Amino acid sequence: MIEAVSKMLQMELPVDLDRRLREYARANGHSIDQAAQSLLREAIDHKRRQKALAQFRHGKLTIRELAERLDLSYYEVNDLLVEEGIAVVR
Repeated sequence: MIEAVSKMLQMELPVDLDRRLREYARANGHSIDQAAQSLLREAIDHKRRQKALAQFRHGKLTIRELAERLDLSYYEVNDLLVEEGIAVVR
């Protein structure tokens, strides 16, 4: 069985969002599809990161769990926590 590499998604966009997407694509030399995929990927990654950081802040994740959740090394997570201004007790 061959697994699909991509899947078609059809959606309705408000006119202003469509305009902004087209402007972004044009400014970055992307097709509309490339721009939408790039922005969607970034948005999902950002939300995932923010949720994991919030869970860490509230003591629901350890540093190791945070690293696993974000697919980062222990050292990369420490750097991220410094960037985010989150104190780490050693």
